This record gives sequence, C-alpha cells and structure tokens, in this order.
Amino acid sequence: MLRTALQITAGLSLLAAPLSGQDYSGTYAATNGQGGQTVMTLRQGTNGQVTGTISGNGTTLEIQGALEEGSVVGAMKGAQGGLWFEAELDDGDLYVTLAEAHSTTVLWSDRNGRSSS
Repeated sequence: MLRTALQITAGLSLLAAPLSGQDYSGTYAATNGQGGQTVMTLRQGTNGQVTGTISGNGTTLEIQGALEEGSVVGAMKGAQGGLWFEAELDDGDLYVTLAEAHSTTVLWSDRNGRSSS
C-alpha cells in the first residue's frame, strides 16, 4: 500500500540544510531509490510545530510534526496512508528515520489488577 511512499523516502540523507542551528525550515533534496529526486519542504513555527510536504515519484505527502529534544517527530500522510518519522540536523545534513504506520488496536491490561476506569 505505501510502497511508493516508502520508495520515495527510503534512506533519506537530505542535503542543503538551513544554516541557522536547529531551525528546520528549508527545502531539502535527495536522490531516491529509483534515481529520481525527492524534495522535502519544511516550515518551523515559533511554537515548535513543523509542517511541510515531501514529494517524489509522483507522490506527495503532507508533513505534521513538532520539535522534541532537538529533533522533529511527526507523521507524513498521503492518499495511500502515512509514515511516522523523526528528523535530525547533523552538521548541515538532515537525517530522516521512517516507520510505516499501521492501523492496529491493542488492548493493554493492567497487570496489577487495577481497573482503568
């Protein structure tokens, strides 16, 4: 289902990072697994929220995230589903780690026998 999204974003080490410390605002580009270009545009608000898009191979995903301990953590969502991500600036490069998002419900029980209500 998300193979296209995974293909455009797999192994991202995006170059041309902004020069202003931990401000993630900017446009980043990388070569994807098919030899095409993937482009990510990020906008960081003063409240620590980060929004943007990532596009490649004819697919565009919307980005919603927030600063957490110096990294950006959030979700990339498109028509076919979404991905969780974490992005970190390191010496002018943006490194992005991705995890495919699945819709799964898990019931967690209290092992001490306490009621959740």
